[in-house]
Amino acid sequence: MCTVDQCVEGRGCVFAPDNNRCISPAFCDPLRDCTPVECASDANCDNGDPCDGAERCSAGRCTRGTPLACSDGVSCTTDRCIPGRGCVNLPDDNACNDGSFCNGVERCLAGRGCVPQMAIRCDDGDPCTTDSCDEARRACITRPTDNDSDGFAPLTCAGGRDCNDNDRTVNPGAPEACNDGRDNNCDGRSDCADVMCAATPACGMCIPSGPERCGDALDNDCDRLVDCADRDCATAPLCNMCVPTGPENNPMACADGVDNDCDGRLDCADDLCARTPGCAMCVPTGRVEVCGDGRDNDCNGATDCADPACAPTDACRVTNETCATARIISVPGRASGTTMNAADDFTPACAGMGAPDVVYVVRNPTRQTITIDTEGSSYDTALIVFRGDCATAPIACDDDGGSGTNSRLVLPDAEPGTYFIVVDGWNTSRGAFQLNVSVGTREVCDNRVDDDGDGLTDCADRADCAASPFCMMCMPTGREVTAAACSNGLDDDCDGQADCADAECAGLGMCACVPSPEVCNDGRDNNCNGLTDCSDPSCRMSPLCPSCVPTGTEADAMSCADGRDNDCDGQIDCADMFCAPLPVCSMAPPNDTCAAPIVVTVPSSTRGDLNGARNDFTPLTMGFPGCAGGAGGDVVYALRVLRDTTLTIDTLGSNFDTVLYVRRSPCESGPQLACNDDTSGTTSRVTFAATAGVYYVFVDGFGAEARGNFVLNIAEGTPREVCNNRRDDDGDGQTDCADSDCAADPTCRCVPAPESSDLTCRDGRDNDCDGQADCADIDCRNTRACCRPTGAEGDARSCADGIDNDCDGLLDCADPGCAAQRMCCRPTAAREMGVGACTDGVDNDCDGVSDCSDSDCRPSATSGGECCNGVDDNSNRLIDEFACACEGSAQCSGVGAGGPFPSNTCWSTTFRVCAPRCDLLGGNLFCSNFFAGTRCNTMTGECVR
Repeated sequence: MCTVDQCVEGRGCVFAPDNNRCISPAFCDPLRDCTPVECASDANCDNGDPCDGAERCSAGRCTRGTPLACSDGVSCTTDRCIPGRGCVNLPDDNACNDGSFCNGVERCLAGRGCVPQMAIRCDDGDPCTTDSCDEARRACITRPTDNDSDGFAPLTCAGGRDCNDNDRTVNPGAPEACNDGRDNNCDGRSDCADVMCAATPACGMCIPSGPERCGDALDNDCDRLVDCADRDCATAPLCNMCVPTGPENNPMACADGVDNDCDGRLDCADDLCARTPGCAMCVPTGRVEVCGDGRDNDCNGATDCADPACAPTDACRVTNETCATARIISVPGRASGTTMNAADDFTPACAGMGAPDVVYVVRNPTRQTITIDTEGSSYDTALIVFRGDCATAPIACDDDGGSGTNSRLVLPDAEPGTYFIVVDGWNTSRGAFQLNVSVGTREVCDNRVDDDGDGLTDCADRADCAASPFCMMCMPTGREVTAAACSNGLDDDCDGQADCADAECAGLGMCACVPSPEVCNDGRDNNCNGLTDCSDPSCRMSPLCPSCVPTGTEADAMSCADGRDNDCDGQIDCADMFCAPLPVCSMAPPNDTCAAPIVVTVPSSTRGDLNGARNDFTPLTMGFPGCAGGAGGDVVYALRVLRDTTLTIDTLGSNFDTVLYVRRSPCESGPQLACNDDTSGTTSRVTFAATAGVYYVFVDGFGAEARGNFVLNIAEGTPREVCNNRRDDDGDGQTDCADSDCAADPTCRCVPAPESSDLTCRDGRDNDCDGQADCADIDCRNTRACCRPTGAEGDARSCADGIDNDCDGLLDCADPGCAAQRMCCRPTAAREMGVGACTDGVDNDCDGVSDCSDSDCRPSATSGGECCNGVDDNSNRLIDEFACACEGSAQCSGVGAGGPFPSNTCWSTTFRVCAPRCDLLGGNLFCSNFFAGTRCNTMTGECVR
């Protein structure tokens, strides 16, 4: 044994291990004798797998370790130990998915857990689309832009026809209101200028007969302007001759749009009108200018920062001196400020150098015409415009293009992008300015035309005309109590309300009736019950209606539905026994209410009438453009839709003014989905997207007397063609009158009018009745709307073909590129005479040659002959001798100066050129040698026979 054995007193036998008795690397085990060693250190025990913990060496033997705990405390990771590697924590994105698509994906990040990522971005950068994320479809949905949700895209987008996409009551499908100063149906014509308003009371029963004829005292085009007062007659010879009609010094003469005293100044531009109320420029609101309220408080002609009194204030301090610090201005927009403390950073080519300047930046969202001006500024301004970068060359510059010393620039069809506007000055001019940026042309506030195309005319355009003298002062001309006064766009009684906005206009002309107590002698239906004055039961006890005056019997369809007691028996219409048997007063039809609607199918065409129908329902007009009326009798139809589809329902073929509207179930209280009064004539049409379910269709009459026979047509899919809304309703690729469906429509019976402007060449109409519409018409080929460049305009052919070949808006000889063509030459002299004319590079006499190529400048046919150019061409020390054409010696003054013999004498009887005096060149000897048979006339200095 390897132990040392001994007996120890008190302990007994002790067996002490002695490793020295064992051969290394064994050790002494008291029980097993010498035993081999398993390990000498922990390293000898490591099995290379961290997952089961760290093995230890204890007393030469290896012991197991504690297995690793791999959890990282993050719920979305999968935690495990990989043999040979150790703990791994694998992120699992699926554990973070919240089930929503539009908020983007969720990621599992090590050490952080579930982290949301960027939401789905659907914006395609196209201003003509509205892009959104659809959670149900789990996809991006792109729809055409329609800001006012009226179903029409804006004009600025391809195929768009909505001329005001911020007002759902203005679109190609809306009826023309005829009295609101707006182009409601977007056909390019407002109110009475629109053919849809012809023969309406608001337009004085005017029926357009064609363009304005300038001397027949008629309003031919129904724009309420006659003969020379119409802008169409501006170039007519008849209207260029002014005939005085009286002084221009009273309120009427100063607001009639006529130069009454023929002094060349119109209305408020005439000094004699300065003191009339309509031409008062300002009404002071205080003696001190308030520098941020947008008003000219002290009436000094300058507003806010454009007023010198505001220049030193913090509100007007200059902070936008360079393009890097340019201040943003919207389109449209206005800004005021001062250049008094600014530096001179730019030098306008149109205005000289030395004036301080400031910079504004415009983000133009779409292709459109932009007008920039400084009207309202207090110094001589200049404007510079850069596109995209101020380091590039400017695209426009103007000094005095506006009124007085104000500047004005128009950027036609400006492309989308960034534009920098520099407000500068002429030479060293500086001061307070007003910067105005508008789309299109600015509104003229007294011509009854929507100049800037925003749907608002004259004073109704508050954004442009609020400060106009014409709109600031009101001269009462009478009460607004007639249809004419309630549709002329004016505040006739100066109560601050014009036309239908005036309570006195309620129920007149096109103005909706607003109920009020009946007045028994004003000729109006004050309480909106369809009965007027003494015909209204509420007036029976009025002393103004002491007795009934019979107007006839009450026994026919008309007298039994006019709201009057025609036979004075005390009974009105169907309450009269003689009316009771008539169809108009018969028993109500079975589908008069929601209790028993008649069921119809898709497709179907159903005939019916409103005789006897009661006025049980009224459509919801708010939010439904083209929806109006509903005061007549009505009937109800039920319709079951089995699948998602588009339905078109109309009353084409009806013989009265219908109103059509549709509700979703339930019949009495379900949501209204569509409504229309007039689509074609007085018939109605609605188109809407329907899902599976039950719908109720209401056929109604516009007014209380509107009743008769109707046809209810229900179809699936696209509607029929409407012939006057500039839309391809039936999707056959043909619009309005170009569609064969409209051949018999009265709208498509052509009344000739010019077709040669940008407007008439893109309105979808054959205006001149030649069978060709818009760009297909040869008359439109030179308009911007139809011009297609075919090459440069500079050779003989392109300068005489009557075509704007390069589409720059200039035709043939009006194009600068044609200036060199003989046919386009405009002579400035009968001959090219003198050094100036012979060296200016211009064919002054239009003989097809210029300068030294012209015999007037070089009589000699040889190329080395003398030319009238101030140079000794033939090296004989004489300058311009016998080269410059003349008619008299006065034209030879200075010719040949610098040579020994100046050519200051016109040899008018022989060569008609400037030459030296013959008596200085040798007299008769020179003449006989130079020109046989001649002698020297010492009086004239010319060789003569």
